[in-house]
Amino acid sequence: MLNSGGLLIAPLNGYPESNAGGSTKVVLPLAVFVGSAHGRSSLPLSIQLHRYGRLTLPIHITVPQSGKLTLPIALQVLPPEALAETQAWSLRLLIGGIDFSAHLIGQCRVEMEEGTQRVMQCQLEGPQDIASLSGQSVVLDLLKTGGSIRLFSGSVELPELAISQQVITLSCVDNRRKLLANADRATLAEWLGGYWSPAVFSSEANSLQYAEDRLSTVAASFDLDVYGQPRLTNWQSAVTPHFTVDESLIWGDVEPVIEFSRRAEMKNSVTAAFQYRYQRLRTYRHEVSWDMGISLRDFLVYEKRIAGTQYALQPKWLTPTRELFTSAVDSTSWHLSAAFWRSQPPSQIISVPIDWTVWDYSLAWVNHYTAADDPNCWGARLVLNHKVAQTVTETWAISVEATDSINKFGKLEGEVSGGNLEAAFDSSTWESDFSDTTSIPISYTDWSEGGIRVQMNSQGLPASLIDQTEITDATRQDANLAIQTIAAIAKASMLSTHRQTHVTWKTACMPFVDVDQTGQLDIRHLQGKGKVSRLVHLFDIETGEASTETRISLFADIAVGTIEEEALAAPEVPVVTVVQKATAATIATAAEPESSVTNQQKELIEHIWRSKGGVVISLKVKEIPILDDQPRYTNTVAVNTPAIDAADTDPLDLSFSYEHLVAIPFDPVTFN
Repeated sequence: MLNSGGLLIAPLNGYPESNAGGSTKVVLPLAVFVGSAHGRSSLPLSIQLHRYGRLTLPIHITVPQSGKLTLPIALQVLPPEALAETQAWSLRLLIGGIDFSAHLIGQCRVEMEEGTQRVMQCQLEGPQDIASLSGQSVVLDLLKTGGSIRLFSGSVELPELAISQQVITLSCVDNRRKLLANADRATLAEWLGGYWSPAVFSSEANSLQYAEDRLSTVAASFDLDVYGQPRLTNWQSAVTPHFTVDESLIWGDVEPVIEFSRRAEMKNSVTAAFQYRYQRLRTYRHEVSWDMGISLRDFLVYEKRIAGTQYALQPKWLTPTRELFTSAVDSTSWHLSAAFWRSQPPSQIISVPIDWTVWDYSLAWVNHYTAADDPNCWGARLVLNHKVAQTVTETWAISVEATDSINKFGKLEGEVSGGNLEAAFDSSTWESDFSDTTSIPISYTDWSEGGIRVQMNSQGLPASLIDQTEITDATRQDANLAIQTIAAIAKASMLSTHRQTHVTWKTACMPFVDVDQTGQLDIRHLQGKGKVSRLVHLFDIETGEASTETRISLFADIAVGTIEEEALAAPEVPVVTVVQKATAATIATAAEPESSVTNQQKELIEHIWRSKGGVVISLKVKEIPILDDQPRYTNTVAVNTPAIDAADTDPLDLSFSYEHLVAIPFDPVTFN
């Protein structure tokens, strides 16, 4: 009872009564007495419900003398989507399939932040078998008139026991981490999208790290819904909000709070670097040709008048061996890939008329070899190859910018980690292996001589230039993917820094709200729309209070954008100009005498004296005297090969750029 004869303030406690039907009502008797000392009494009345059922409030007022009594009563009507305090609620907690609802005490809290695990914490009265609770599955439902609403699905991560109070606190998480850790890479790529490259991330990454790597390339959040199903939600808010909160839903005197993005943390120009290293393989071709260049008669006959009346008939040249040419090539750093030989002339008679006698002089040329086994040659054409592996390093400067943001806030620079990719290749083994040189196309012309047919390229051979950009796991496509991955990281990082404006409010419990939704706040001085980034459901078992704290995140107000959002394009493949590296040379004929005639060569020659009258005298020459001034055939061959340009052998550094423009999404927010 309140005696208004003086100013008395005291709590009024109701008591429950049960009727015959089993329902409960709360009785709160209130008596107000207005004494004669005052002409006016005022009694503001505030009522808060802690249990739900039927409320009766009988009020009895006695006024013995004239006066005035006012009793203001305020009522608040909540819309149906909120769990108003006029509705009854309870929680159902299943642990390992067993109902622990009756053991719930204190507060139960469910917290969810985008891109993380959903967390639930509750308290149970002891004693319980705490050891058996760890790792058990957990389901939490909100029970209210009309049915149940799932709030949490997961497992017990940590049970804690307050021994003196006999209270168990359960910390539970959903299965996001477990789901990602147990999924294979193909499944994760399907769930998460984005980009991934071993040139940017660790190739040894487990599934969980692989998932987080992919998520760093997308402007979205991956989490589980209340039933444990995976979902990926774009950071950009939906055009139409999933729910709207006005002033009628705001919890008591807790005003919404807005936090603005800090310019110092915002980035609108992000750079990174990427290197791609591989081997550039060049195969050079050099053609060498030699020909006897004289007739068989000139080859055999050396005429010199002796004592003014005689001719000395001597071999003037010797046919060189093929080994002379192959040895000459071996002394260079080039490889003999093909050799085409012209055989010596076949056996025949060479007539040598003598003008001062009646006798003709003839020589019999006898070739004892076939074309296949002839160690000597009348002509030679050689194809030489040389291989050089050059290390090429491409350095890519990657730049991602948001032009609209730069125009509004100025250039705010940032940097993300880059990457590198190297094509593993055994260049030393390749440079010494010429088994592949025959695969390079050759344009042939015919060269027939001495009854055999050979083929030779008369135009020289083009150089072969091959960049080793097809090595497994280090191809040009792999390099392009790495560049796109780095650009995607820069883009997602930039968008994240533009999404640091947050609006937080508290309402009566709104169990249907989740972080995959777009929320809108519409109160007197603030209107804004953004994706829900965090929410907390709080249930107080003792007081009956049930509330939801919601936070939406908004992209910075850039006004009307001028940049259209585009996908990350693959870099353009650098163009490499192939420089012809084919050369040809001719070995000079043996014009300089150096050595004497060999016995082997002498046996090839027969002198035949034949008179004009038909008398034939044949003499096979075994020994032919060598005159001191007789020319002698050189028995050495030198093959000169072209020099390789240093620009083709020294490490080569190439610089390229990759640029991408980002459109910043627009989330409206107004103040009035």
